[in-house]
Amino acid sequence: SHFNLSNGRFTAPVTGTYQINLHYLGNNVSTQINVYVLLNGVINNGIRTRGVAATGHETTSASHAIYMNAGDYVYVYNDGLPTLYGDTSKVWSSFSGYLVG
Repeated sequence: SHFNLSNGRFTAPVTGTYQINLHYLGNNVSTQINVYVLLNGVINNGIRTRGVAATGHETTSASHAIYMNAGDYVYVYNDGLPTLYGDTSKVWSSFSGYLVG
C-alpha cells in the first residue's frame, strides 16, 4: 500500500532496511539495458542492473537491500533504449518492496 501508481514510487512508511526486487523484460534488446533503483531521485551505481545485448527479448532480475528513512522513496529508472516490455494482459516486468527489519 506504499507504492504510488501515478508516479511509480515506493515510499518507506518507517525507517529500516527494505528488500527491493525488480524483474523486467527488455523489448527487442539490440543494445545494453541500464536500469537503476533511484533512492530519493539519486542514481547510485551500487543499485543498478545491466541487461546484455542479445537478439530478441532479454530478462533481468535483481534484489537489493536498501536502508531507508521514513519518507524516503525509490523508483526504477531506465536510462534509455531499449524499452522495457509490458502490456495489459501479462506481467512481463514487476517491482516489489517490503520491510526486512
